[in-house]
Amino acid sequence: MRVLQDAGFESPRVDLVPQVWRLRSPEALFEIMLHGTVRTAALLGAQTPHALDAIRDELRDATAACRNGDAFELAMPSMLASAKKG
Repeated sequence: MRVLQDAGFESPRVDLVPQVWRLRSPEALFEIMLHGTVRTAALLGAQTPHALDAIRDELRDATAACRNGDAFELAMPSMLASAKKG
């Protein structure tokens, strides 16, 4: 909020916005990271096959622990900053 005020904005607010990412399978998160992001895909692509398998297994196991009915729900909260121009 200080940064917004220092930039000349008034009445700054920062709010937590709760969000949930619903995935169909515990494997989906790894596939999203591997094929849907540039930086993470590059990091994963630089791994040895053994390390890549270990990363895949860890993400799958962590996601599997987030089961809610037929979906796997991962908390993905964000922060929303707003202010008025002074």
